[in-house]
Amino acid sequence: MKKQINLFGSSKDEQEIVDFLLDEKAKLEKKSSLQWLFWFDDAFVQLLRCEANFEAAVIGRIAIQTTEELVGSRHAESAFRKLDRHIKKNFSNHLRVRNENVKGSERDIRTVWVGSSLQELVTSNPDLLMKQGFKSPLVYILSEAKN
Repeated sequence: MKKQINLFGSSKDEQEIVDFLLDEKAKLEKKSSLQWLFWFDDAFVQLLRCEANFEAAVIGRIAIQTTEELVGSRHAESAFRKLDRHIKKNFSNHLRVRNENVKGSERDIRTVWVGSSLQELVTSNPDLLMKQGFKSPLVYILSEAKN
């Protein structure tokens, strides 16, 4: 299995993900302040945490790549699928993205998720941008859900 989930989240949103994976009996290894691994025997789910400063929040990622040879593959894959469903139920993917260098480039994007805590921060602080990278021209904008 090879899959990833792109998301924006505050530390509160990310703690929700951490707690979810720990409840699935993962063992947490913090490789750095931004890269955390959740081990299931010899297989893992990787969390690349969102970076943030006073101007921008940078996209993070949850990823998995397993093979049949790994003892923990089934457990890791099951936990990842459950987490994917949890994110789709509790996070929002109502976003638009634009390239600041290209006029008229704004479009809907549904492959990136935003935690509720970060949504509140962005809504209450319109100067806070959600970006692909601190120097990236790609900016994500919260949009209204279409019924």
